[in-house]
Amino acid sequence: MRKRKIYDRGVGAAMVALALLCLSFGSCASEDVQKSSTDNLGRQPQAFYINTIDTDADGTTRGFPSEDLEEPAGIYAYTYVESDAWDDSNGTPPDFMINEEIQFAGLKWLTVNTFDKMPSERFVRYYAYYPYGLDPEVLELSDENHDNAPLLVYTVPDDVEEQVDLLAGGCVNEEDGHTIVYSTDKQNSKDPDKVTVTLSHLLTAIRFQVGECVEAGRVKKITVTNVLGKNQYSLQRDAEDNYYEGWEVRNWGENWDDDFRDFSIELNTQIKLTQKNAGGDVIPQAVTDKTQWLMMIPQMLSEESEIQVIYNSGGTDHVLTAEVYNYEWAQGKMVTYTLNIKSLQRLTVKSTVIPWGEGLRFQDGQPTNATTLDMGADFVEWDPTDTDIASDDPRD
Repeated sequence: MRKRKIYDRGVGAAMVALALLCLSFGSCASEDVQKSSTDNLGRQPQAFYINTIDTDADGTTRGFPSEDLEEPAGIYAYTYVESDAWDDSNGTPPDFMINEEIQFAGLKWLTVNTFDKMPSERFVRYYAYYPYGLDPEVLELSDENHDNAPLLVYTVPDDVEEQVDLLAGGCVNEEDGHTIVYSTDKQNSKDPDKVTVTLSHLLTAIRFQVGECVEAGRVKKITVTNVLGKNQYSLQRDAEDNYYEGWEVRNWGENWDDDFRDFSIELNTQIKLTQKNAGGDVIPQAVTDKTQWLMMIPQMLSEESEIQVIYNSGGTDHVLTAEVYNYEWAQGKMVTYTLNIKSLQRLTVKSTVIPWGEGLRFQDGQPTNATTLDMGADFVEWDPTDTDIASDDPRD
């Protein structure tokens, strides 16, 4: 289960007030604040800004992030001398901030703890992730002895409503995409550089809808089988500093079978016969809402992977399956599976892939910003172990 912290409103108000006074990294213009800093031997909260990539201002629920991240984030700070080269996977352990909690405070993000000035004549790199405070069984973080950028080991929770929108990143130059390295002397000065951490979505959002349907009924359950449910993500950059090393490449059958699991969504979504607009185009019927989207680790689906749908049209549950192997769940993408129920023995699937947070854009009735794939389909016999649920008939 998620670990939740409840913060007193008075503390939050004080943090906002401090943010309004602090207009730069670790420095305040108010004489009262300066006096307070002197009384506390110069210890102050550290301030940051966070940008997110491919967000959408429409939603604020799990799996559909907004520009306003609602939970705390965690941050790391590494200081090092010039001779400690950060290239070719070389680096140093975090020594200034190690998984420090930061909270949004009106104008910027502030550390919960206070800090002295950084060591002089050094460089500093920052890395962050979101959300902070996940159970260690869900998100395991590298410790203070880990050389190089943080390493995150993520395990997808079985309960879809416990799955999170995991983000991470560092300070990256928007023009050339390279890491921004700061001078500790500059950051300790009265005119420090603004520190902005850019976070990217690490997972793939999976949602389902029904297109064509020849038999009204209810979708009772959707399962994706034999998909990777645990993996590690590295925030270390490649030797040319062009991209993060990212997720480890892992394939089915390579001694990691325990990390491949089935993930299910329990539903009771009523589905009507095929719906069409005035132009004759099929109107999709949503099966999952935003709290029921699967938030999965990016991967190439194996030959063992398939979609299973339990569909009830009154009386007997029918199990429909479709193969999805050799298709990719790419990082930072939203995949929409359109289930076409051709009969109670046949299911075909189309997948539409768009960048995270974008809505579909159309021209002449066709999406212009999406990749649509026709998936394989299986003919399946009715499951002989199905039980009758006569009262479930939506036509009653």
